[in-house]
Order: sequence, then C-alpha cells, then structure tokens
Amino acid sequence: MGKGEDNNGLIQVVSGGALGALGWREYDNSLRELNCRMELLASRDLPDFMNRIQIIVNRLGFSDFSFTRLAGSSDPDAHMSTAHRMIKDHYKDFSVWTNDMMIGHARNSISARFQSDIDRYVISSPVDTDAILTNKETIEIRARLGYHDFYGIPLPARNCNGNILMAITSLDMPSPEFKRNINKNRQSLHTLAGAVDHVGIKKFPQFFLAENESDVITLNPKPLELLTKMAAENKKLKECAAEMGISESTANDHMAAAKKALGARTSAAAVYLAIKSGLIDYRQ
Repeated sequence: MGKGEDNNGLIQVVSGGALGALGWREYDNSLRELNCRMELLASRDLPDFMNRIQIIVNRLGFSDFSFTRLAGSSDPDAHMSTAHRMIKDHYKDFSVWTNDMMIGHARNSISARFQSDIDRYVISSPVDTDAILTNKETIEIRARLGYHDFYGIPLPARNCNGNILMAITSLDMPSPEFKRNINKNRQSLHTLAGAVDHVGIKKFPQFFLAENESDVITLNPKPLELLTKMAAENKKLKECAAEMGISESTANDHMAAAKKALGARTSAAAVYLAIKSGLIDYRQ
C-alpha cells in the first residue's frame, strides 16, 4: 500500500522502507535528532516530507499528526495534518481557530499538554462563553470521528518567530492507553517536532514561512559571545562568565536564550548547533 486519501479525506500512510537505511528498529525514546533531520532532509517534496513524518509517527505507535507554525497563517490548508478532513474543515472557521484552547496554550507556553486535560476544563465550565461553546463543539466532532485524545507539543520556532505546535493522536485509541504510549515515547516525539520545524523552514520555506519571514536563526551578541568562548577555548560556563565579567546567573540566562533559539536541550548541543548553523567560528 502507498499514500492516498480515502473517501473521508483521511490521509493514510503505510510504513515502507524510508527509514530502513538508518536501521531504526524501534524508537521508544531512542530517536536521535541528527538521524531524524537526515531522514527528513532527504524528502523530495512536501508530500514526501509529510510521508516521512507519518512513517515515524506510525512506528512510534500513533496514527496521525498535525504541525502548525503559530506565527503564520490561520488557514488550515497552510498547515500539515493527516487527521480526518472534517477536522481540518472545522478549523476553517476563524472563530474556531482563535478560540481553540490548545492553540491558545501553545502560543504562550512551551509545556506539552494532553487535549483530554483541556477538555475536562471545558466540559466542567460553569459558564458557556463563546470560547467554551466553540471548544465543546470541537470535542463532539473529534469524539464522533474516534479521536479520543491528542498530545500537543509546543516549542519555540527555530527562527525565533513565535512557537510551533505539533499534535499527535491515535484513531480509536482510548485516552488512558494513548497517554501510556505518549509517556513511553515522549522524548522521541519532542525530538521529531523540533526536527520537523528545523527541516521544514530550511527545505520548504515557501510553505512554512510567511512572505516577510526569514529562516535565519538569530542570537543577541552576549549569548553568541558566551557560545564562542565555550567553543574556542573549551571552557565551562562558569569560567567563561568570569572572563566576560558577568555573574554565573547571567551566563545561565544567556545560555537559556541560546538553547531556546537553537532548539538545544544542553549547553554542548547549543555550541554544536551554533557552529553548524554558522553563527560562531570555533577556531577564533
């Protein structure tokens, strides 16, 4: 079987050999960002890019995903989604997009959330505001289609323009089972979300970026200076802070800014990605 659409508009992808060359027999928190980026960078076009993402999602035990850069268009057709077409059509209503509580959360936070936790708040709300009523309607549509839960992963966009939101779901999977699967594969899913954004804006900027939006990663001078010192002099953050005449706390703030901009989880990864992106020259 290959990739296509059934009569309901549900994109179906059956895993093939796309990942076989890398020898990934199972993920389960072992998905590595460099390997993930390599696989996605090999995409021939946007449909192939989505197919490769879907294969990874399937092998992690989930059926569908959506990916949105929240600083971009609110038109659902400008975002990637393999869920049922009815959900995408539902979000064409601007009031649905602007009132959706998962999207609202992801615009202002980078903490992952289960949709079922948000839904419980909506259902138990003592008042029926426009936002609550809109979210209740969305809950009913998802339930009719067999989507019992979603896992929303908000992350800072790699070009520092707002946040991204990757949502994972599984058709006809009860929420408790879904949460167990998420907990087992949480690290891999977050790695995948970051890789999708990084590769997407580099390889398919016409789809992912607004007209005046850049794919260039930018950092302020102080975080750059700190990364340069750590790379060129092979010194620890505390030593570099002393040389720069700043406190260790301030240096940690600079490093946090660098890690956020570069999508790095560790200081070493931030240094590596800064070199790879051409932001610093370690030979200085």
